[in-house]
Amino acid sequence: MEKRAFYRVVSGLHTSINIHLCAKYLLPEPVGFGIASPGGTWGPNRAEFHRRFSPEGSGGEGPQWLKNLYFLYLLELRALAKASDILNKADFYTGREQEDTDLRQAVQELLEVSHLGPESE
Repeated sequence: MEKRAFYRVVSGLHTSINIHLCAKYLLPEPVGFGIASPGGTWGPNRAEFHRRFSPEGSGGEGPQWLKNLYFLYLLELRALAKASDILNKADFYTGREQEDTDLRQAVQELLEVSHLGPESE
């Protein structure tokens, strides 16, 4: 069972990387006659996302890879919930007072989100 969970987590990480690559993709700018310029703009590439994750483009495995990403997120949220007592007491020091305040606020908000759900009620 642990081996299967480990593979799901690794698959979820791989899926996350692929989604980020599809979200910020170098899109070629057509010059004319079907030729692309050497430059381009960065943006989402929906065709590449579809190729990587649709059942047709992924040999039927794309939806399972996306479920593994969801599994990974749930695992991370559970880990944050379990570590919340330690993280609430932690001193964050970045060297800049405003960044320290912002970081403490961000961690607090993340911990609040991690406690949502049926187990915490």
